[in-house]
Amino acid sequence: MIIKFKDGILQLFPMVWAVLALIVGVLLGEVLRGFVPWWLWLAGMATAVITILLVPGCQAKNILVLLACLLLGGTVMAIKILKSNASLPLQPIIYKAVVVSQPQRHGKVVKFDMVVSSGSMKGRKVRASLLCDTLTHRYRHLRMGSGLMACSQMESFAENSHVGHFDYARYMRCNGFEARTFIYYRNWADIPADYRCLTFWQRAKLKSMMTRERLLAEYRDRGLSGQDYAVVAAMSLGDRSMLSKTTREAYSDSGSSHVLAISGLHLAILYTMFSLLIGRRKWILSQAVMMLAVWAFVFLAGMSAGMVRSAVMISIYSLCCVLGRDRISLNSLAVAAFFMLLVNPLYLWDISFQMSFMAVAGIMLLYKPFFNLLGSHMPMGAIGRWSWGLVVTSLSSQLAVAPLSAYYFGQFPVCFLLANFIAIPGVWLLLHIVILFWICQPLAAVQQVLVDVLGGLASLMKQSLGFISQLPGACVNGIDMSQWQLAAVYLAEAGLLLAFFFVVRVRRQITR
Repeated sequence: MIIKFKDGILQLFPMVWAVLALIVGVLLGEVLRGFVPWWLWLAGMATAVITILLVPGCQAKNILVLLACLLLGGTVMAIKILKSNASLPLQPIIYKAVVVSQPQRHGKVVKFDMVVSSGSMKGRKVRASLLCDTLTHRYRHLRMGSGLMACSQMESFAENSHVGHFDYARYMRCNGFEARTFIYYRNWADIPADYRCLTFWQRAKLKSMMTRERLLAEYRDRGLSGQDYAVVAAMSLGDRSMLSKTTREAYSDSGSSHVLAISGLHLAILYTMFSLLIGRRKWILSQAVMMLAVWAFVFLAGMSAGMVRSAVMISIYSLCCVLGRDRISLNSLAVAAFFMLLVNPLYLWDISFQMSFMAVAGIMLLYKPFFNLLGSHMPMGAIGRWSWGLVVTSLSSQLAVAPLSAYYFGQFPVCFLLANFIAIPGVWLLLHIVILFWICQPLAAVQQVLVDVLGGLASLMKQSLGFISQLPGACVNGIDMSQWQLAAVYLAEAGLLLAFFFVVRVRRQITR
């Protein structure tokens, strides 16, 4: 669905305006929940679309297109709310379920995700906490894909479960969870898993997660362990469950936590590698193979909002290559956001969705102006231009996401430029070694050497970034701002950037 406007300011970035209208509609759908039913939103959208199609001379066609997008946003949000408002049982229930995530022990409980396969909760996703039995250790038999029968109370996520500005309840709903439950160690038993309760999508995702677990076992079998294993698992296969608080803080305080979550950087590296291996970028078959590989990797790594956004953007770039165009624009970014919000409007409140799109938008808008600032003083040689490009990319993305980071996490990493000179080359090298590791599957000795190199690289990155995070003033913590202050910061930032680039332009014209 590509929307076109014929005249006016809307013509410059039509899909940007369309996705902004869709976002307004989603927000209105959230605000007016319980007051405006989904069918009324749908009737309004249908009316707008029919008017656009049947009244060709309508002077307000552009406005009607935006109105249709707004009402579409309200429709999908109202339908999402309707599906998520199903009531929970008031009393403890007996049910069967399938474990759909790898159980992780946290103190006295084991936490995992499950899909209920029987009773009134059939087909619904639940976050479970199971009290450990320290005598028989039955919980150790639970694996991803296991079946169980249990008796427990289903509870909703507390609406006031906020940590700072992070809304945990909304986050869980965004990820498809409808309830949580605590299972006493005597109130469950192993049974054969019944996969019939799972949708085709859930079964496919479960199989991909089980495949990922087998791949992760290859790392462990070769001796990779501790936080070295955790870092490699996070960067190469998207499993961040084993990262310790110390490791997370080292990356976060240094301003390089983005490399721990698979995103556009990782997929761009993989796409470039596939391009070099396959070649002939303008061949449809070549691009189809590369896209299958990229989407298979995204599916294997968990399909977070940031991954999906990156994969959609690379798919658009792939299409541009086939059509003979090697550039993508803000319209391409808006198309990705438009379709993702149509599929799941709750993505709008997903932190990774917000920060991923803001980072890419910042790079698209600011990279070229910043890169050209040096003019005739541009560094010569490939290394010089690469270094300046890395500085500009890091600065552009940080300017776009820093206010969001301060709003949600209350911190600003001051040394992000220095950290990225370690983190980004480190990720580039790590992913290349990982690909070699899987290519050399039949060669056990070579794999062992590569795993040792991976462990050393992960350890070196952690120590280096940990050192940066401990520098005096490396990270400003304790920032607390409201939504209005967040908006004011973005407006002030935009105004300062416009003034800065205007002064630079005037000065260059004077000195010519």
